[in-house]
Amino acid sequence: MTNIKRRPPLGDGTIQYGSLRQDDAFEMLESIPESGIVNMFGAAPVLCQAVGKWALSEQQAEQALLDWMAAYRNRSHEPAP
Repeated sequence: MTNIKRRPPLGDGTIQYGSLRQDDAFEMLESIPESGIVNMFGAAPVLCQAVGKWALSEQQAEQALLDWMAAYRNRSHEPAP
């Protein structure tokens, strides 16, 4: 059996996007490519819909996506633990 090491989550929960914590936003964003709904460039409206516009504005969803992309890019250059 192969021992697969998982990377720690991207978001640490210290940043808020509306009423959504960063770690929760990043977890939701992680699931979008797996769902096949849209590619990541179209993920902000999907995130906004999933949470509800009362909890997360489109602008906040776009910022969450940009932050996730930056964190994902930075993590892809680090060796797995």
